[in-house]
Amino acid sequence: MQIPPPACAVLAPRTSVPSSATVRAWCEAITAVPCHQPLVFDARRVGTLDPDGATSLVHHLYWKVRWAPVVIVAAASAAWPRLLHLDRSVPVVDDLDRAITLAGGPAATVRSAA
Repeated sequence: MQIPPPACAVLAPRTSVPSSATVRAWCEAITAVPCHQPLVFDARRVGTLDPDGATSLVHHLYWKVRWAPVVIVAAASAAWPRLLHLDRSVPVVDDLDRAITLAGGPAATVRSAA
């Protein structure tokens, strides 16, 4: 009998102008997802991140991808998610359903964060 993979967590930030405290909250939410649970980070509402915020977020997402699939949902014009896509370890797509499928779906939870 095969054990099905865990459903993926979907983290959907609510703000488009993130402060450093907001980015910290997102990083904590990423860390709170169990290690082996796939993660979809829906960044379509996220605006421009300052360099420190982008670095912190990228660091936490790279930590997560060591243990489970991570997929970013972002508009084609978004710059910071493309940093993650440079080595192809974190797919960046523009459709939430496609992201959930790539992460191994179905979605278990959709969490809003700051």
